[in-house]
Amino acid sequence: MAKKPIEKKQESNQGNGTRGNYIGISGIGNQIIFHEEYTSFGKPYKTIPSTTGYGYGVGLNYKYAVNFNNFFITPGVFVEKNWIRQTGNDRASYSSIPYGDYVSLDIKSRAGITADFGYDFTNKFAAYFMGGYSLIQYRAKNGLLTGESEYETDFKNSTKGSAILGIGTKYNYSDHISLNIEANTQKFNLKTNLDTPTNQKFGYPVESKYRGRLNSIKIGASYNF
Repeated sequence: MAKKPIEKKQESNQGNGTRGNYIGISGIGNQIIFHEEYTSFGKPYKTIPSTTGYGYGVGLNYKYAVNFNNFFITPGVFVEKNWIRQTGNDRASYSSIPYGDYVSLDIKSRAGITADFGYDFTNKFAAYFMGGYSLIQYRAKNGLLTGESEYETDFKNSTKGSAILGIGTKYNYSDHISLNIEANTQKFNLKTNLDTPTNQKFGYPVESKYRGRLNSIKIGASYNF
C-alpha cells in the first residue's frame, strides 16, 4: 500500500508574531494647541492665551519589524497630509482689539522616522511604544500692531522638526492584514515672520514664535509581506 505524501504546513505570519515588512494607510484626527510668545533678554513671555483647534489628515507608512521571542522592534518612515487651520484666541492679553484675524497657524503636512518597541501578547494582539523625529510643514500668520487699531500682517511658510512620542495597539485580522490604532503627540516651537509679536510695540527687537503641541489619533490598516 503506497504511503501518502506528507503535506507541508503553510507558514502563517500570525504564528510568527510581528515581523517582516509592513505598508499601511491611516485616517488621522488631530488636535492643535498653541500660543504666541516672545523672548526678551533670554526670558520667554506669553503674548496671547492658548487656543485649541481640530483637523484631520491621511497618512502612509512603511515599517520593518524584527521579533525576539515576542518582543519586537519596528523602525519605519511615515508621511501625512493634514488639514489643520486654527486662528488665535480673540481675547488679547495686552489690547482690547480682537486679533483672531491676525494670528493663525496651518499645519500642512508631516513626515518623519520612527521606531516601535512592542510585545506580541497573542498571535492576534500586540501593543507598542513609539518614538521618533518628525518634520512639520506649516504656514504661520501674525500681525504687528502699528497704530491704535491698525495691523501689519505677514506670513511664514517653513518646516520645523522635533521629537514625536506615542503608544499603539495592533490586531492581526488575517495572515497579511493587520489593524491598528495609535495616539501620538509632538511639541513644536515655530518661528513667525515678524520679530514683534501681535499686540506689542517695542523699541528693540524681540523674537516672536508659536509654541504648542500637536496631538493625533491614527486608525489604520497594514499589509504584511
